[in-house]
Amino acid sequence: MGLEATAIEILARAESELRRLIERALSEGRYVELAAIARLADGLTRLARSSATVEEPPPAALPLKQGPQPTRQPHHLREAGTVAASRRSYPRFAREGDRLVKIAWSKRDKAEYEHRAPQHVVALLLDAIRRLKGEGARFTAPDILPLQDPKTRGEIPSYQVYLALAWLRSEGVIVKFGRDSYSLRPTVANQERLTELWQALPSRA
Repeated sequence: MGLEATAIEILARAESELRRLIERALSEGRYVELAAIARLADGLTRLARSSATVEEPPPAALPLKQGPQPTRQPHHLREAGTVAASRRSYPRFAREGDRLVKIAWSKRDKAEYEHRAPQHVVALLLDAIRRLKGEGARFTAPDILPLQDPKTRGEIPSYQVYLALAWLRSEGVIVKFGRDSYSLRPTVANQERLTELWQALPSRA
């Protein structure tokens, strides 16, 4: 691995750590520090993007009056920059009728994939968290799985539960701690707020 690619990996790890700090500051209500960390994260993102561009000087045989040559990127930097941009743009969420859609990226297949879950899975997940752990308390996925549908009395597929969890995390309703611990932010998941978030999702016909 070249030094440039190593530097890009270091920047990506730093971005990930700053995201964790942002989630922590948000969950603890430390908004002054949150703003400062967000500025740092933005600056780091700009640095990572600018590092993916490497200028090559014009060939010595050409007169300088012809101006600089077009900027090109070495292949390994172009590939690393593309992968980093792909990771930052996923997952994305949309609504399709009464279904929540998650658009994600498969590292193995190097292609997009989609998962869907009925809208009511979000409400069932929130009800289970409140009933089993309570708002503000930390929980893990096994604490609330399996999730039962009271109408059908059947078990909701776990991928649908994780989809709802991922969307609520992306909207700041649920905060993640470490690798597998979560917390429902107190008083945030009210029906009015959830309706606003649902309506704000990109709609598919």
